[in-house]
Amino acid sequence: MMSEVKLTIINEKVQEIFDHFCHSFQIRVLFQDLEGNILIEGLRAHDSTYCSLLRKKLGLERVCLACDRENREKTLKSGKLVTYTCHSGLMEAVYPLFSGGRHLGYAMVGQIRTDRTAEPAYNALWREKFGNDQLEKAFYQLPVYSKKQIDHILGLFVPLMDYIAEHEFITSQRHRLVEKLLEYLQYRSYSAITIGEAADYLGKSPSTITHTLRELTGKSFKEFCIEYRLRQAEKLMRQCPGITVKEAADACGYTDPFYFSRIFSKYRGITPSGFLRGVDVKEDDSGTI
Repeated sequence: MMSEVKLTIINEKVQEIFDHFCHSFQIRVLFQDLEGNILIEGLRAHDSTYCSLLRKKLGLERVCLACDRENREKTLKSGKLVTYTCHSGLMEAVYPLFSGGRHLGYAMVGQIRTDRTAEPAYNALWREKFGNDQLEKAFYQLPVYSKKQIDHILGLFVPLMDYIAEHEFITSQRHRLVEKLLEYLQYRSYSAITIGEAADYLGKSPSTITHTLRELTGKSFKEFCIEYRLRQAEKLMRQCPGITVKEAADACGYTDPFYFSRIFSKYRGITPSGFLRGVDVKEDDSGTI
């Protein structure tokens, strides 16, 4: 028998709250699902330049992910905010979100520079590999906060996340119809589908699908499909260095990369090229990378 899927539903107000938080403190805030996949980011921003250089140019992606995973496990076990200094010397914090006893995922805030100096070993490795001080300069371009300031930031962060959970701005639902629809979208990932085709596959009427999606997600069938494909595109662009916009579009069922770019820009507020620049740091002006 097919198991039920947990569907994470995020109210648009969460994006507004995260955006205001990022604007106020110039630090990164995001929400991850139970598996650690990023579902929403403040200002739709990705890693800082410093962290992008570490992850993409020095190949430390797995180290970063392992550090995050270890501390997600700690915060889930304790049920409390966990703060830590990551391997690169930046401060991070992770907090588990619950609603009605159900674990929704994790809110994270971080890439915060304290009074620590840049990690000497990484600076040396960078200079050896690239012959410049770009990594160290990127570190010192991050805004710096004192311990007292960080305590105040986190003192705001925790009740704000509790507010989001208590007001059910983020919820999780279990629904077999949605699971089967996601299964079908994955099967047809290289081509567009109509609601009629989905209805035939699910053995349900188009009106039933429309009503179910609207009730659970607040989205139409078309919007639901677009959101699924855009999340797949974002995942590919994060995980596949060097991928082009056209390759990402093709993999997610968009045969026209220009149309894909318009859709991505409309729903994400940034072009796919801009998204890629945020994920994969390009050459600096000297062209030495």
